[in-house]
Amino acid sequence: MPELPEVESVVRSLRPNIEGKIIEEVDVVLHDLTPQGGVYFKEMIEGSMITGIDRRGKYIIIDLLDGDNNELKLICHLRMTGKLIYKEGGTAELGSNLRYAFIHIKLDTGWLFFCEVRKFGYMEVFTAEEMETSTSISKLGPEPFSEDFDEFVKRFRTKKKYSGSFIKSSLLDQELIAGIGNIYADETLHASGIHPSTYGYMITDEDLRNIWNNTRKIMERSIAAGGTSISDYEDGNGNRGTFAEQLKVYGRTECGTCGNELQAFNLKGRMTRSCLNCQPVRKDQQIEKPQGEVTV
Repeated sequence: MPELPEVESVVRSLRPNIEGKIIEEVDVVLHDLTPQGGVYFKEMIEGSMITGIDRRGKYIIIDLLDGDNNELKLICHLRMTGKLIYKEGGTAELGSNLRYAFIHIKLDTGWLFFCEVRKFGYMEVFTAEEMETSTSISKLGPEPFSEDFDEFVKRFRTKKKYSGSFIKSSLLDQELIAGIGNIYADETLHASGIHPSTYGYMITDEDLRNIWNNTRKIMERSIAAGGTSISDYEDGNGNRGTFAEQLKVYGRTECGTCGNELQAFNLKGRMTRSCLNCQPVRKDQQIEKPQGEVTV
């Protein structure tokens, strides 16, 4: 968290406020959030113009043009609790986020703040060439909203690690499909009628098509609702999303579809919820602590 719908909501909310603006000054309060070093980060982006903002998976990508007309890419990963917030009036408008505003980017009109409670998120800057070869973004799998379903299937079928893994664990692997985290893995599998601990070798071609289609549908609805705010998430204007009201299994005790009591268990370190009525266990599938990895 935030996952693809939340990151997309941040991007859409920031776009009208920051595109075309000049970065006049940068203050890195906590250098841990700039792995390349705060001084380098500041020197690279000060004086640049923001020409665009987009998303790849869970990454926010801000396009810059520096004073020498070189294209730069400012990358932000929010991790668990990060926020990228625009405020026209500066720190006075941050409220409770002020305490965790560790990167201040002054624009010619307004401010962009990177706030991080748990300090796991980060911001980095790359040249366009470095972006293609030197970042984890280059390893990401297909986007759910792309036309790359065949690539998704190919990766799932040809990489041995997916055949012996639980389907939920595979969906959380960003090299298989980009942008899915714990919330949308649970929701997608519920909508697809697949138990999270189903092994990859049990997954049919029809299952993969259902996963792909349901991921898109659920994420579209979430984006329309501004994302899911469980605890910290806010968009670029400081607004919370309302998709939590539409969740069927995540964070619930009863199934939002049939009302059945949900299973809640730890699947390879991730809290997981599923409905045995809507997501029946398949023949010969063992969910009672398979290989010691699941606790029901």
